[in-house]
Amino acid sequence: LFGTALAFLLDLKDNTIKNTQEVENMFAYPLHGVVPDLSLGGNDQQFQLPGSEKANLPEQIVSEVSMMPLKEAYQNIQVNLNLLDANAKKKVIAITSSVPQEGKSSVSANLAVARSQCGQRILLIDADMRRPTQHHIWEISNQIGLSEVLSGKVSWSETVQNVMPNLDVLTSGSMPINPIALIDSPSFLNFIAEVAPEYDQVIFDTPPILGIADTRIIGKVVDGFLFVVRPGVADYNSASAAKKMLDSTGLKVLGVIVNGADMKQEPYHYSSHYYAHKK
Repeated sequence: LFGTALAFLLDLKDNTIKNTQEVENMFAYPLHGVVPDLSLGGNDQQFQLPGSEKANLPEQIVSEVSMMPLKEAYQNIQVNLNLLDANAKKKVIAITSSVPQEGKSSVSANLAVARSQCGQRILLIDADMRRPTQHHIWEISNQIGLSEVLSGKVSWSETVQNVMPNLDVLTSGSMPINPIALIDSPSFLNFIAEVAPEYDQVIFDTPPILGIADTRIIGKVVDGFLFVVRPGVADYNSASAAKKMLDSTGLKVLGVIVNGADMKQEPYHYSSHYYAHKK
């Protein structure tokens, strides 16, 4: 009885979002995909993006059968994005979350990989100049990057690094004293105007939207946001605050991606496809 009562109290105290159904109930945005957390499925032979052991990042898209659920998840995301209103611009998008540790950087990287593998020319930009991640993911230099481009020290074409066919990455660069001053400037608008025609899509990896103004400033100039929610990490208070901020500022949200989902906790219509491929 004591154990049952303790479990009940702990459950009441846990205010985190538990599964995709709760995400859909809370947000009015389209759900574009559910990315499974394969580490919860008992597979010890998973391939991960470089640096993922330290950053707790989801696995890389690969062709092995064991990775089919993850690969299909990102294929579904890009298909759903393509099915959006054909007249809606999706040239420049930003990916964010309500709080850290929801995997927005790995979602950005994996979505960029998925699109580049379909023959699209993609530029992935690390716009989180406070806690950058993309240079760790790809194991590339971050000596110069976005901050140097916006400061006028180098041109963007000299700074981008090709990490795989059709995919270029622009890291954040050195940490500026005032990131907002660089982002909220004419040089940032000029930068987007220059890079957008050179790529099929530009993907910004931005900071979490709560507590930092950088992401809201970027949201004014991109064509839309993809909002990442990770069950077990995001709680109702932070997610609700993020949604209110997005709605009140008029920023366009293209949809939601549920990341790192425990498929055993998902309703059947989300989990059945996953288990159909699991050995």
